[in-house]
Amino acid sequence: MKTMIKFSVWVVILAIAPMICTAQKSGDQSNKVRLSVKSGNIAYKVTQDGKDQVANFIFDDYGSYFRIEMGGECSIADATAHKAYRLYRGTKTYIEEDPSAVFRALSFFLHTGDNKLAKEYQGFKKLPNRTIADKDCSVYSFINDSKTITVAGWKGLLFSKETPKESFTATSFSETIPENSFTVPSDYKLVKN
Repeated sequence: MKTMIKFSVWVVILAIAPMICTAQKSGDQSNKVRLSVKSGNIAYKVTQDGKDQVANFIFDDYGSYFRIEMGGECSIADATAHKAYRLYRGTKTYIEEDPSAVFRALSFFLHTGDNKLAKEYQGFKKLPNRTIADKDCSVYSFINDSKTITVAGWKGLLFSKETPKESFTATSFSETIPENSFTVPSDYKLVKN
C-alpha cells in the first residue's frame, strides 16, 4: 500500500481529496462527490523501480464503499458508517484506520482529465484516446517537477498513469464485484495500532 501512495502523489488529484472526505463524511447528499459509475472492479498492473505488482480497486454505491488491494495488504472503507480498516492477509489480522486518510485514497483512482486545475500544468495537452481494459479512455499529458506525466481515464476513473520511471495501467474492468468485498472476514483478528 505504501508503494501505491508513493506512486500516486499527484497534486491535481490531491487537490480534490478534501472535498471527497468532507462530502463522504457529511450526510448532505447534494454535496457528495461521487464516482460516475455505480460499481466496479478494476485490476491494475503497477510497475515501479522495475518491479511489477498487481493492484485492485473495487467500489460500490458510487464510491461509498471501496476496497484497495496491493501486495499483502488491503484497505476497505464504508463512507455510510465512516469506518475504515486495513487487512493483513499473511497474519489474518486487521486494524482500524483513520477513515479520512482512507477516503483520501479514493482520489488516487480519479481521472481529473481536463478540469481547470489540470489545465494549469505546464505542457498540458489532450492526446488521442486509447483503449485500455476495453474502455475508450481520454488521455492527457502535462509536466510536473520536470517530468512528463500521461494520464488516461474513463467516466472519471483513472485507467492509466505513466511517468518516466513508473506506470499504473488497468488490465481489466468489470461492473461485477466480488461478494463480501467491503467487510472484514470473520476469521481476521483485530489488533490495536
